[in-house]
Amino acid sequence: MPCAPRRSPLHGRQGRTGVAMSAGGMVALSAATREAFALMRLRFPARDIPVRVVTGAYIAHSGLEKWRGSAEQAEGLHGTAANAFPFLRPIPPQQFLRMLAAGELVTGTLLLAPMIPNGVAGTALTVFSGGLVAMYARTPTMHKPGSIWPSRTGIAVSKDVWMLGIGLGLLAAGSHRRGVPTRSLRPSRRA
Repeated sequence: MPCAPRRSPLHGRQGRTGVAMSAGGMVALSAATREAFALMRLRFPARDIPVRVVTGAYIAHSGLEKWRGSAEQAEGLHGTAANAFPFLRPIPPQQFLRMLAAGELVTGTLLLAPMIPNGVAGTALTVFSGGLVAMYARTPTMHKPGSIWPSRTGIAVSKDVWMLGIGLGLLAAGSHRRGVPTRSLRPSRRA
């Protein structure tokens, strides 16, 4: 009676190629896996994941919608922006809409990418949302006369102030350096 081949826990089943692996191969694989995970590790605290995912997905989706926007949408957005920022008037509306869409896509992608630190994502979001808030402030029909509170036409844009707050929060979270001692706010115990 022929003897069945011996199986070792380090080798695959008989007849299956490519499954057998030596102990050295397992160590090399785990080192490569560790290296890949090190490249993909979060560059920010896990508590920032919900804020970055929700805000990034919202902005990226808005950018995709604008990328496929109609001529009427381009005219409307360009007119509103050009009234607030006259230097935008020479740009054709469709080109302006594409530039705005690209800015939203870049901002959303930076927020969604786990390898981008908070400081970088926060800078992009602060610049983007700061422009929207400035447009709101510079357009008289968007807020009540003599007030910062929105009119009916300004409610949609005035809500973008939350993105400015998130961007500034990410900037503040990304501004600290690990391992660099900072002064404590508590009084010292030295007498």
